[in-house]
Amino acid sequence: MIRQWISFPPAVGTVRTSRLRHFLVLIETSRGRLLFVSLRAKAAPDEGTAARIVALLGDCDPYLDISIANALLDELGLHAQILDCPFDREDEWLATPIAAEAVLDETLTRTRRGQQLGETDRLRFKEQLRCGWQTGFSEAIVRLDGIAVEAARTVGGGYCRPSPYNYFRAIGAPDGIRQRNRIQAAAVFPFLFPLLPTDPWLAPVRRAIDDGEPRLVDVLAWRFAAPKAVIRSLRHQPATSIGPQWASRPNSLTKILTDILAGHRPQTPEMWQSFNTTADLIAKISGRPIECTSNRLWLRAAAQQGYPVADIAGSADDELERAARDIDEFRGRLADALNYKLHFVTESIRALAVAAAVRALVIAHNPIRLTRLARRWRDAYIREQARFSDERQLWIGALWPAVMSVAYETATRRIVCLTTAAELVAEGKEMHNCVAGYVGSCLKGRSQIWSVQDLDGKHCSTLETRVKEGFIRIAQHAGPKNVNPTGSCTEAANSLISHLRDQTAEVNKYARWKQSIASRPMNERTLIALYKPIIAAFDETLPKQWSLERLLSIAKDQSGEKQPRQSAAISI
Repeated sequence: MIRQWISFPPAVGTVRTSRLRHFLVLIETSRGRLLFVSLRAKAAPDEGTAARIVALLGDCDPYLDISIANALLDELGLHAQILDCPFDREDEWLATPIAAEAVLDETLTRTRRGQQLGETDRLRFKEQLRCGWQTGFSEAIVRLDGIAVEAARTVGGGYCRPSPYNYFRAIGAPDGIRQRNRIQAAAVFPFLFPLLPTDPWLAPVRRAIDDGEPRLVDVLAWRFAAPKAVIRSLRHQPATSIGPQWASRPNSLTKILTDILAGHRPQTPEMWQSFNTTADLIAKISGRPIECTSNRLWLRAAAQQGYPVADIAGSADDELERAARDIDEFRGRLADALNYKLHFVTESIRALAVAAAVRALVIAHNPIRLTRLARRWRDAYIREQARFSDERQLWIGALWPAVMSVAYETATRRIVCLTTAAELVAEGKEMHNCVAGYVGSCLKGRSQIWSVQDLDGKHCSTLETRVKEGFIRIAQHAGPKNVNPTGSCTEAANSLISHLRDQTAEVNKYARWKQSIASRPMNERTLIALYKPIIAAFDETLPKQWSLERLLSIAKDQSGEKQPRQSAAISI
């Protein structure tokens, strides 16, 4: 199970103490996997301790999250943590706390024997620790896979960490092809490290590399949602040139480079230094991450001017802020529209699918084009809101349509169709009846309430009608305090019904509202009222190749879910 292992401090022996002491242990399993462990124990770890660690973690998924691995060690009763730091750096092993603990233990041991440990003795003891480590490490490093060590040091700035070593060791692939593929990929795309060996998000990239995928640029462009030109611009760019600030944020790096014109993307160490200095300065001045839209636009403008660090503090203007706000609103509203259209997809899957569709559109447009598109959409949205204003009242239930758009008059009476809750309340107070309770029935199109008045505007009776299959009839008719209506009111009501039976166009228009709007649940009507002008604005402004339908297709492909045949789809 264990091919080799070394421990530091190496010369503590098996003396136990009453307190926990700090040890570092490097273990190579029989399969070639490397484990670097920080351990606290009362006695120096022995081979049995190393064997327990290997038995627990040696055959685990090499991409197992370190926090999960540490939790497994806790269950084993070991005060241990898995490390992913350079194991061939002397200062990692001879760190002051560990060396100080070893010196303290030696001092206590000699004190018990009645001996003193002077300054010269301390320096000599520390040198013994150093020599012991160097001897043990030299023997251990020689037995490791030299190719994997060299490759790990190449991507690690000259030092070797367990995760890249294990990745390049390519355990389980004895033919060496997988190891070759991984080393070649690291040489071509150093920016993938140090995350590539361990990040689950990069699993598709690892599979493509192991399988020798010839279109690796395509895979990376898909995974990072970036143009292929951006991915190609990062080929053979040393990690030392790109800068350590991007080591754990390659996704942010590709996102930012996407905004910068090809001729201004950094390619030399000097350009990378200017790029990084400018990005850091912009983030510091704005007080926001460089990834935010306004800062990315600012960096794009700075790139076109050759990254003028001296002038950067005064180069931000209100136009950049406005453009950023417009783009962010555009992207947010587009995501809202796609979420609405994809209501039938599981929520967790829908969020990823919508994000992928929005990214696809953003990638295809540089910030300038995106700003223009966002502003065209905003103007169209304002027009659609104005155009939709009256219809919106019907959708949200603020009012309902009148069967007749104008009042109906006879020789003695004037009949008005009531279309709001406030009008029903006023009618109920005037006539001392319960007509105010008919708001829900009117919203659903089940009832139409009319106020029968004399020609001077005095309320005489209240009339309820109902429309069914394009045919209208009287449901109720009552005077004040629900007494029988007068003959003049009854005659006027019958005249109204006769008139409406002849005016089928108006009744049919009301019936269409009843079927298309009133029949829907109120929460659905509210959503339609919110999204209809948004979607109409996108239909008007999105270019044909990036229509809402195409973006929906991208999102559906990403989600893997299709709209069910019998789905009660919300349509607009």
